[in-house]
Amino acid sequence: MRPSADRTPSGNLPLSDQIGEAERIGLDFLPLTDHRTYDQHWDPQWQSSKLLLIPGEEANGSPHAIVLGAIDTIVDGANPPGSPAFRHVQQSIWDAHAQDAAWSTAHPDDGEYTPATGPTDNASAQGMNTVEVWNVASNPDAQIDYTENRWNNGFRFGAVGASDCHFRELWGTASPGQPTTWVFASQRSVRGILDAIRAGRTSVSATPQGPFVTIEADVDGDGAFEAIGGDEVIVRDRELPKKARLRVRIRSGAGTKVLIYASPGRSAGPLATLACQ
Repeated sequence: MRPSADRTPSGNLPLSDQIGEAERIGLDFLPLTDHRTYDQHWDPQWQSSKLLLIPGEEANGSPHAIVLGAIDTIVDGANPPGSPAFRHVQQSIWDAHAQDAAWSTAHPDDGEYTPATGPTDNASAQGMNTVEVWNVASNPDAQIDYTENRWNNGFRFGAVGASDCHFRELWGTASPGQPTTWVFASQRSVRGILDAIRAGRTSVSATPQGPFVTIEADVDGDGAFEAIGGDEVIVRDRELPKKARLRVRIRSGAGTKVLIYASPGRSAGPLATLACQ
């Protein structure tokens, strides 16, 4: 996040610092967003020989959203009298999709959800591609609660992390790659990254070197794992074959526990708890 044009204190990091830190810690790609600003890719510092730089914007007011891969700023329109409270959010999502961009709900505990009252009207907007389940600037537990609530109500989207990195003084707790979003992409390109994000083929870790989990499923029991995280598989008659398998892999997870949940999520407790040696 850079200082905004009107000099309000939204951040103190030039592009070169953000990009340099992302290169130093070994990231492969880096989205760079500003509040309601979509011009950073015209900055002479917008360059890297090591990273794929993803153009983006932190769009709208409350609620905020991260839009990646658009061609221009996203319009946050008015709500005429008598219209649903989330109309302006919905129109912004349609605007992003019309630009072939990916829409991510940013820190949903600030605009879409509160632990005390649950989802707000804004949570009714359709078409989000991802939701931040780990934004270190607010409450990740509430963000996960929101995500599970929307999944249980039929919404389908992937999960991502966000460092919400505004200030160099917070590096070490909220710097590029803290947390890290991983994608399963068909090619190493900006479009390949965006396609993977839209497909929900993502995983989140604390840092690039932190514990990293993947999940695969052999739903039909034929020995081939045909589904990965982000896929939705329809099970006929709600009964799995006896040879169906779920495979969970973790990297750099020594000393941690893996908790496996099914719908409705954390409120029902884990299906299994595995200790990593």
